[in-house]
Amino acid sequence: MDRLRELLSKYSKCFSNNPGLTNLVEHEIQLVSDQPVRTKPYRMSHRQNEILKNEINRMLKLGIIEVGESDYMSPMILVEVAGKEPRPCIDYRKLNGIIRTEYFPLPNIEERVEKVSAAKFITVLDLSKGYWQIPLSKTAQRYAAFCTSFGTYRPLRMSFGLKNAPYFFSKLMAELLNGLEDFVVPYLDDIAIFSDTWESHIKHMETVLQRIKRAKLTIKPSKCKFAQQNVKFLGHIVGQGFRTPSEIKVQAVLEFPTPCTKTQIRAFLGIAGYYQKYINLFSVIAAPLTDALKGRAKKGEIKWTTECENAFRELKGKLIDKPVLYAPNFEREFIVQTDASNAGMGAVLTQLTEQGEEHPILYLSKKFSEVEKRYCTTEKECASIVFAIKRLHYYLDGNSFLVMTDHNPLVWLNRNVSSNPRFMRWALALQPYNFRIVHRQSRRETGIPSNSRRNPISKERIPEKKIVDTKEDRTPVSCYGCGAPGIIRSRCHTCNPVQQKDDALSSSLNQSNFYSFSSERNPISIIQISICNTEAAVCADTSATHSVAGEKLYHLLKQKGLNFEEKTMQITLADGRTQTTEILTTSVDIRIVLDLQRKQWYFTETSHRKYNFVKAPPNINALLTVDPEPHVCQFRKNEGTHLSLPQREEINSLLEKYEECFQPGGEPTPFIEHRINTRNHLPVAVPPYRMNPSKKEILKQEIDRLLSEGIIKECESPYASPVVLIQKPNGTFRICIKYRKLNEITVADTYPLPRMYDLLHQAKLTPFMSTLDLRAGYDQVKVHVEDQDKTAFVCPFGTYRFL
Repeated sequence: MDRLRELLSKYSKCFSNNPGLTNLVEHEIQLVSDQPVRTKPYRMSHRQNEILKNEINRMLKLGIIEVGESDYMSPMILVEVAGKEPRPCIDYRKLNGIIRTEYFPLPNIEERVEKVSAAKFITVLDLSKGYWQIPLSKTAQRYAAFCTSFGTYRPLRMSFGLKNAPYFFSKLMAELLNGLEDFVVPYLDDIAIFSDTWESHIKHMETVLQRIKRAKLTIKPSKCKFAQQNVKFLGHIVGQGFRTPSEIKVQAVLEFPTPCTKTQIRAFLGIAGYYQKYINLFSVIAAPLTDALKGRAKKGEIKWTTECENAFRELKGKLIDKPVLYAPNFEREFIVQTDASNAGMGAVLTQLTEQGEEHPILYLSKKFSEVEKRYCTTEKECASIVFAIKRLHYYLDGNSFLVMTDHNPLVWLNRNVSSNPRFMRWALALQPYNFRIVHRQSRRETGIPSNSRRNPISKERIPEKKIVDTKEDRTPVSCYGCGAPGIIRSRCHTCNPVQQKDDALSSSLNQSNFYSFSSERNPISIIQISICNTEAAVCADTSATHSVAGEKLYHLLKQKGLNFEEKTMQITLADGRTQTTEILTTSVDIRIVLDLQRKQWYFTETSHRKYNFVKAPPNINALLTVDPEPHVCQFRKNEGTHLSLPQREEINSLLEKYEECFQPGGEPTPFIEHRINTRNHLPVAVPPYRMNPSKKEILKQEIDRLLSEGIIKECESPYASPVVLIQKPNGTFRICIKYRKLNEITVADTYPLPRMYDLLHQAKLTPFMSTLDLRAGYDQVKVHVEDQDKTAFVCPFGTYRFL
């Protein structure tokens, strides 16, 4: 504790009840209309005027406002809340209507609470009048002027009620704590410092206090909590690896009166819904309350039924039990447990500790729609798994996890995706995830209560009943010796008698001897398929230009009496040239083996087709280029290279002459600029997507690279599109911007794209060909200055735009 006292004494000037004045950001206001807005002052009571005068005098003394005049004027009002001091605010509604929206991502509350709850030592700092510590520009002072019944004033600091104030304050926190994300999380004027050891916590506190002192900000001492093991943060009690709802907030839920109107129901669901991740099946329990909100009247009276009263009391009772959630550990495997009933679906995300205890991280739930209620049991169980995995993408993306269910729907889903389009969509949606499914035998072992719609299973034995297997619409096997239908050679009386074990067809089928043709250029694969719920093996077409048959297959076909016709074939090479090779042509009867385990076999005969075979793979001549290092192009010799030594020297000299064309970086092309025509549409803004720690690190590196190369720059823009990371085939990630909303309001331009067939035809007729690939071609086209703000994108690190 002595070190903590010394640290606080060292930075004592940072603690004050009076607001500081930062030098990091300045609040600027840009308007979309030149028409000034003016509103006369509101009439107030004598008591309210006295309170307002005292507050005006205090703000004048602190240098927050000054007496002045302006052609823009907004009225001041007094907001009174029971149990709190009256707070003067300015009614900026008309001004906000003509202010250009500036977008900066607000922090995610859930992410910050989880990070802080995992720490052992926590310090919470609260800035003194945080908004008043940001200066207003001269232009903004003119626009933000306000009036009272006893004078007009101009604010010098950022005022409450301005449209873009939260975004500017979030930007201040981002710049103040840039690079400290591992141990500091801000949310508006609250700053939480968290550490796992005492030594590291003291160092982290000093680092943050140094930043605050350098930024000329001040901290309110009475609202700070230093080096606590459990502390209140954003409505939660966090610390020591777990979190629980704040008692004050829970008390507000418990004291909420019985709703009489739809507005009151929405208010209750808003307060209780803030803690819905603590309550299992929250949406299912609250279903009667949400159903009461249906109807055209938004503020009318409701019909308070017994179901509504039970749901109202049950939600309160869930919070009385003081539920606890634990902080996630991304180094351990996650467990997703799901359940579905007739009313809705629920899920819980858990993890096992080193002692083998299963701790809940959060609960999810969803009320079934009218369409979903008509799903069968398997569809409901599948829907609950898909819902849970999609909602838990932040935790599960890039990690292997376990899915536990009592119905085992995904096994059924994987086998029957072709029979139901809905199952096919769900199966495709789960393909990017790495998980395994386990059939949970008992619900009592999990945190999900038993609310299944399944009836108890009877243990009485049922008498056996012999069922005759009938086959319909099947093509019987024919004897390959004499052609008689329905029998094999060992049972054919017209053929020479043989034992079944010596039957060539039986032996071949039972051994599953598939001939494989090895060819690096044209691989042939055998895949398993299902035909009428019967497993089968087929040879897949890999788009090879020719197939290479081995000597074994060639002699086998010759023994069967097949005749081969010798021909020549022109093969088109990758470089556009053609080559002649000898082939053998024959007609082969393709048959599909439906079942190898039954005593009887059935075949599906196809029409006779002609297939080409070659005795050996032909030598293909090509000139290859390799790229062992980025930005370096080298040539190597390959069999059949037609370039002579003088030709290669001429190419090398040409490449050396234009060596700068192959260097990274450089200026964008001067031939064209990218324009984005949105006509008169209002700007569109979408909040950033939540990313897990591993994806954040990748995104941070990519953002830094684009900044260093001058492709993007930090900005303030009314437009905002979210960032996503797309994994490439080589395992690396590519940053992509989801411009879906922007594209909807953008006028499409047209320009003829070249036809692929024409390009290939031209390449085929030329004796020499070289291919060039532009490095990040889109990044070499400059965006017009007027449209750069439209390309703005948001991520957890700020707002950026393309240049």
